[in-house]
Amino acid sequence: MKLQKLGGFASFALVGLFIALGVLLARISLLFGLTSPVPPSTDLLDPAKMMAAYLASPVTFHLFDLSFILWGIMPILIALALQERTQANAPNLMRLAFTAASISFALFLT
Repeated sequence: MKLQKLGGFASFALVGLFIALGVLLARISLLFGLTSPVPPSTDLLDPAKMMAAYLASPVTFHLFDLSFILWGIMPILIALALQERTQANAPNLMRLAFTAASISFALFLT
């Protein structure tokens, strides 16, 4: 499979993953009576409520964590595909863009 095709699939998967994260967040909010993550709500920042929610349904939170890991990998694949596509026209710019994407998503995962 060509890297450009893989990058295209990764971009569609990233959209699907974004929707899945929204569904998981809605499920967490509905199951445990937490309010939405939009400020000024602080339910998702309250350690006692979140620990009770995690202990009640750890599988949901493991899926939530796994989706964040996948969310960090997908943009790297997209940046690699873009690098392959445009490297002949702007090699230095693409090298800088890929390095910036790698650093930002590594920091996102940490």
